[in-house]
Amino acid sequence: MCRKLEEQLKNGGIKSLVGNRGYRRYLLLNRDTVVGIDQEALKEEAWYDGKYVLRTNSQLSTEEVALAYKDL
Repeated sequence: MCRKLEEQLKNGGIKSLVGNRGYRRYLLLNRDTVVGIDQEALKEEAWYDGKYVLRTNSQLSTEEVALAYKDL
């Protein structure tokens, strides 16, 4: 993720990064100007790499919810 952000910043894709909600949360902004990449936010997100979090209001067990999600 960090490499993609750095490449976009070097290539002048700043407007597309600010407009992209997925990337914007990893940017340090000063008003609408990109100041840099928020390394702390990247570290926090790295904790979730390879994992997924499911939230449901069903009465299914944890295992049933995971299996149902994988079947989608």
